[in-house]
Amino acid sequence: MAGQPDDKKIENEQDDVVFSEIDGDDDNALDDDSPAATQKLRQKVKKLKEELASCSAEKKEYLDGWQRAKADFINYKRSSEREKEDLTKFANASIVSDILSALDAFDIAFANKESWEKVDKNWRTGVEGLHSKLIAALTTNGLEEITAIGEKLNPAEHQPIGIKPVDTLEEDEKVTSVFQKGYKLKGRVLRPAKVIVGSYSENNEDINKKLAA
Repeated sequence: MAGQPDDKKIENEQDDVVFSEIDGDDDNALDDDSPAATQKLRQKVKKLKEELASCSAEKKEYLDGWQRAKADFINYKRSSEREKEDLTKFANASIVSDILSALDAFDIAFANKESWEKVDKNWRTGVEGLHSKLIAALTTNGLEEITAIGEKLNPAEHQPIGIKPVDTLEEDEKVTSVFQKGYKLKGRVLRPAKVIVGSYSENNEDINKKLAA
């Protein structure tokens, strides 16, 4: 790998240093087999081995430091890239949030079907067309409506604003109606849905029967 120390090359260079030190100390040292010369040579070799071990330890320390620094740089680079992607991905979140009020206005108008049907047909058709184009444009840019009715209450996506008695345990803590739609932008909750949640108890069925009687 480019820039990484070559362990084999370093070891060969260290060996060359050892032999150079021995040969350079005394040209006749290897030819002298007297006890004193042998002892001196052994001491020299021992000293060089100690220096070699110290160099190896220092080399390993530098190599480990280099590897840690490289790993830290890679992690930093990845983190920076993720932050850049998120910034680009959600740069328009505030703009889309402002547009949601317009969608709410459309929903309120469409909710009262009786009143809406009384509006001039041509005008109504034009407004519905604008609404469809607005939804299409926002969907293309990653906006999606949060599924709510019939879903189990999810605090991350649903904001309960009221409860409604239900007759079965299966309906307990499930969304029965939506007061205001919620949206996600590219998978991130932009605004939770405001919902009414079912609440079950054994008395609910009896109470409802009495109210209906």
